[in-house]
Amino acid sequence: MFEEQKEDRTFISLGNPRGLAMTSLNKYIAQRKQIKPTPLLPPKSPSDNPAETIAQLQNEQSILCEELNAERRRNENLSATFKCAQSLSQSQYLEKLNAISTELSKSEDTSKYVKEALNIILNIIDQETHFQPGKLKAASGTPIQSHDDENDSKFKKENEKIDSEIQRLTQDKEAKQKQLEELELQIEKMEASRQELVAKSKHYYETYKKRDAAWKEKVQKMKEQIQQPQ
Repeated sequence: MFEEQKEDRTFISLGNPRGLAMTSLNKYIAQRKQIKPTPLLPPKSPSDNPAETIAQLQNEQSILCEELNAERRRNENLSATFKCAQSLSQSQYLEKLNAISTELSKSEDTSKYVKEALNIILNIIDQETHFQPGKLKAASGTPIQSHDDENDSKFKKENEKIDSEIQRLTQDKEAKQKQLEELELQIEKMEASRQELVAKSKHYYETYKKRDAAWKEKVQKMKEQIQQPQ
């Protein structure tokens, strides 16, 4: 009786939830590696014009910020894609396991092999029910464990590369910010010196005007004295 029912049933593949998720992860990583990062502007020689130098540094800082935000977005998208794929495959995995356990429970075959298979499936269902998407976990001593460990290592290395790039961009941004602050301080000193020079020039001009007026007045008086009849 059990054999006849078995022939009528459609074969159900167990699949591998984390294996499917890792396939999506590997595809995402492969696509990401094909994306060329926005090239930074080549370093330019220092300009004699502080305002132009600041504009160049601000432009480079803006590019660094865009790169930093892009790395963060790619990291977040990678994590979200992995969790979504893993959650979906886990749901499909549990659905297949439940279907198989239901069929085994209905079976008239009460041999120890059927009971053992049913217990194993129920244990797997219990483990998968408490599994949290986003983590890599598999039963020890199985081929899945080795496969997941390998992909877990790839995932960690990819995250380390992203973190390293973010750290480098952050350091570059801080260095550019410090250079900007130094240039702004230099400009403030130059502006103060210019204002002091303008004030001195104005003072000298006013002094010259007063002396010139006094000299003209003195010359006029001398002319009047000369022109007076003896």
